[in-house]
Amino acid sequence: MLRASPCTVALLCLPVWAQVAAIQGTVEDEDHRPLGGVSVRIEGQDVYALRTDVDGTFVFRSLAAGAFRVLCEADPASVIEVQARSAETAVVKLTCTGFGIPQSDREILDRVSADLEGDAKRQLAEFEQTWQKGPFDWESLNKVIEAGGADRLKELRDRWRRAIEDTFDEGKAAAGAKDYRTAVARFHRVLVRYPGAAVAWAWVADCYAKLGWLAPAQDAYAKAVQLKPEDASLRNNYGLVLARSGKLEGALTQINEAVRLDPAGGGRYFYNLGAILVNSGHSLEAREAFRRAVDSDPNYADAHYQYAVSLAQSVGEDLRDKVREEMREELLAYLRLAPNGQHAKDARKMLQALRRLFLLDEPSA
Repeated sequence: MLRASPCTVALLCLPVWAQVAAIQGTVEDEDHRPLGGVSVRIEGQDVYALRTDVDGTFVFRSLAAGAFRVLCEADPASVIEVQARSAETAVVKLTCTGFGIPQSDREILDRVSADLEGDAKRQLAEFEQTWQKGPFDWESLNKVIEAGGADRLKELRDRWRRAIEDTFDEGKAAAGAKDYRTAVARFHRVLVRYPGAAVAWAWVADCYAKLGWLAPAQDAYAKAVQLKPEDASLRNNYGLVLARSGKLEGALTQINEAVRLDPAGGGRYFYNLGAILVNSGHSLEAREAFRRAVDSDPNYADAHYQYAVSLAQSVGEDLRDKVREEMREELLAYLRLAPNGQHAKDARKMLQALRRLFLLDEPSA
């Protein structure tokens, strides 16, 4: 995500490494315990995401000087505004709630610990120490339950399940209200306790994309795809975000995989890719995407129309015989499938123009 400023005159291009800024800091819970493994976001002209190390510290160098917002992703109330100056390091301390061991959970651990002995007691102690250092996950809790036979820990697991479900619903409600920052925070709270939840990573990615933060959206989609590689819709959405970022090769890889997993959705997947490519000025790539949309789903009316338009735009006014005949066939296909569709009027005008310019036969539609 770091962007180097191009030099306008090569002879004047001097090293500028000494002029960059840095931000370093620590993340603590409400009891001033350091939180390791916590996601931190730095917002400026670009958005940067990183995690704290085991002692709750982080550092990000090579920033362009300017104003930034630094926050724990799972707690938007932790935000601190900082001015990063050239050749200096700004220092921040974030207090992030929702981590650590809540008092009610401590009481459960104490009761369980009193009932255990031997290896089970030792495993529980190691588990609690991990919790003290930072967030831990659902799988770790299950391992302790299975390895130590700590049935009473199931009380904690059941409560976690309810908390995860409630927080996830809060995130969906915030996203529905287009409060994407709050939604991201809620979904990250889910992921603190259940990092294997592919659906939560997908929601985080979607909210980031809607905020225009494409780099963290890519990271979140990559995590979701890693956890659920056979989900075609995740592959499709990941590909579209890559396309918006200009990573066309990676985008096509994900879309192709989505089509392999869900051939019936191929028309829609390639059509959406084509739309993004048109908007980003990649006309030739868009034409190919619309062609593949038509090939994947011959009954996709809008794909026929957009393919015809892309043929005209990419070839220009000097249409070759084969291309203009293909364009005519695509327009006629659209009108057969959607005679009263949203593009019907324009499709007929384009057919009339082709006939006047190239003396083609009168279209039957």
